[in-house]
Amino acid sequence: AFGTDVTSNYVLNLQRGSLTITQKSVTVTAKDLVVTYGDSYSLTAVVEGTYNGDPIFYVLTREVGNDVGSYVITPSGDVSQGNYHVIYRTGTLTIDHRDVTVTVQNASKVYGTADPVFSVDVSGTVGDDIIDYTLARGDGENVSDYAIRVNGDAIQGNYRVDYVNAVFSIVKADYDMSGITFVGAEYVYDGTLRNLAISGTLPEGADGKQVTVSYTDARKDVGT
Repeated sequence: AFGTDVTSNYVLNLQRGSLTITQKSVTVTAKDLVVTYGDSYSLTAVVEGTYNGDPIFYVLTREVGNDVGSYVITPSGDVSQGNYHVIYRTGTLTIDHRDVTVTVQNASKVYGTADPVFSVDVSGTVGDDIIDYTLARGDGENVSDYAIRVNGDAIQGNYRVDYVNAVFSIVKADYDMSGITFVGAEYVYDGTLRNLAISGTLPEGADGKQVTVSYTDARKDVGT
């Protein structure tokens, strides 16, 4: 009581009043989430406004779809939960492209033979997903190194594609001269160089052309 006590001079008439406690507003906000196509993830939400760790019950659902794109995440539940009035706010799930690498393996062949089937390694895809690409090598059939190039779209559906080229080597072919022999001869020394005759037929080369062979016998002195 405040002031001077005058209750002895009065008859107190007490009036009842009321205290009204209204529900406190609470927000449940779905958290935005960015994931890579094909990866697993969990939906979460942030609850703000409760006292002393009071629980708020809700469920999270999202728009249907698993391809690259944006999807709404929706929290839902009872609006009235005990001492709380619950407000629900949506979030966004973003599915981003998955990185894939298409790598051509180095290859080689012997001069004059057909090109082999080039081997390609595709890494990073999910399940049975397919990446489209084309292969081409530099023009030429002589002994040398040539580029093997792999090409395709950088974005293919749910994938971001990186292409790695390779080297194709054409190596020298073996040439069998076992059927070729020199014809022996005997000369009287006269100080000049002598060339021996060759016996046998040179086989065709790997490209079907006739191969020519030249030699020089530098011997001109007496001897064998």
